[in-house]
Amino acid sequence: MMLIPGFSEADWKDFLFNPKRLEKMQEGASIIRSFLQLVLSNGLLTGNVLAEENLNELSTRLVDTQIPSASRKVKSLAKLQLDSDSLSLIRFELTNLGNLAHLLQNFNKLSLMSKLNVWQYCGGIIPKEKILNQPGFIDKWTVRYVNISREDSLVARKTWFHGFNSRFWVYTIDYSFGNQPLPPGYKIGKVAEFVARFYPGLIPGRILETNNFSNTFPPVKLELDFNSITMMNGWIAKAFNNDPLLNEFVVQLVDVRMMVNQEQFYIVDNDRKWIEISTVDTSSFFNKDILWAMYAEYGGRSQSISLMFSKGRFYFLN
Repeated sequence: MMLIPGFSEADWKDFLFNPKRLEKMQEGASIIRSFLQLVLSNGLLTGNVLAEENLNELSTRLVDTQIPSASRKVKSLAKLQLDSDSLSLIRFELTNLGNLAHLLQNFNKLSLMSKLNVWQYCGGIIPKEKILNQPGFIDKWTVRYVNISREDSLVARKTWFHGFNSRFWVYTIDYSFGNQPLPPGYKIGKVAEFVARFYPGLIPGRILETNNFSNTFPPVKLELDFNSITMMNGWIAKAFNNDPLLNEFVVQLVDVRMMVNQEQFYIVDNDRKWIEISTVDTSSFFNKDILWAMYAEYGGRSQSISLMFSKGRFYFLN
């Protein structure tokens, strides 16, 4: 669907997937599937399968099977109130867990690219030196969004960039543990020129930023611009078919309008198709005050709008 710029499968054919860790992760996959079967048999809105105590116990078991990403996902579900607002998010996360379990249990049947994708998703290590040896491309990158999340002693910062020439949307992830500070980062709006070298995967996204300008190639053009919501939804369906673990990316809709009805914001295209725009009370970037300000300036007028798709929901990124 979309090739990873600079990726050569030959460079990764000797990558060693730790067999002992893989065996543990496959044990975790069996635990996930048993849990999901219990959820399906009881129903989301009945019983206490999604009770905080049960989810925390499951989270601990997934840590023991060396799938920290799945453990954190389950633990985050324990913090959600099961209601109409959270139902779509819970469904998305449970589907994501089911996809992960299926891929882990069929790991040996996957392509090399899919294996690398699953390995990283589970928290398996991809040496930075390996990434830095891959070809990359130079661009001027504008910081469009920074998200910092905290879970126990782990702090993660995800920084989204948009390429001036390539039109690529890419992101970096930085971590800190315990009392260690995060490494220096960028503020929204900052423009920086650097070489982007991509992590392996099924859809280009995560990069390592470097100022080593050797082993580079001209920027690759990739504009996820869509003239209609139907076209965008078709691309999203193909993207999930290609990468069942995909949970966040950015697209752009062209010639659409921002509308509001009973304080719910929508994007409407020329075919009168529409999608809801979600808001987050705790985020200074996705809260309703920002959207009201944007609506006051652009509401009802045709424009191009950048949207972040995150865990089954759309967020305004302009």
